Amino acid sequence: MLVEDQSAIETNQIPVCQSFSDLSHFIRSDMRQQNMAPTEISRVSSYLSEMILAFESIKHIHQYRTPVMLKMFGTFFVALIPVVYGPYFAYSAEDYSSGLFYVMPLMYSVVLTALVNIQDQLENPFDQYGEDDVVFHTGRFIASLEQDSPKTAPQSVR
Repeated sequence: MLVEDQSAIETNQIPVCQSFSDLSHFIRSDMRQQNMAPTEISRVSSYLSEMILAFESIKHIHQYRTPVMLKMFGTFFVALIPVVYGPYFAYSAEDYSSGLFYVMPLMYSVVLTALVNIQDQLENPFDQYGEDDVVFHTGRFIASLEQDSPKTAPQSVR
């Protein structure tokens, strides 16, 4: 759900919300019918609410985007700094005998371009583009759950 395009999040969250609803119904009705202790039902309900909060938090991280003005500001200065400071670097070239006057405008351009590119890569941590993206190993997680689950479920919990 999170690695797909942001426009698909509305349709992709429906099964997740339905699963949360099913779990809530199971906790409210089925667990009580099996005479489970109220403290255990309360604990499971609190776990469910924590799962829902974690899902909402991660969904909001996925939906967040850098404000347009901040992007425009960065792009504007990447294009503007070399032009504005060009005459200054040309003027200061008289004072320096080394090639520092060539290095400084290049360094400004490289640093500002790198900052804009970093901003673009950090914007969506789920797009699998970049070194620090969030990677979900769902297959490994499901396999570990299947190994840990008992082969036969008990008929009733007392």
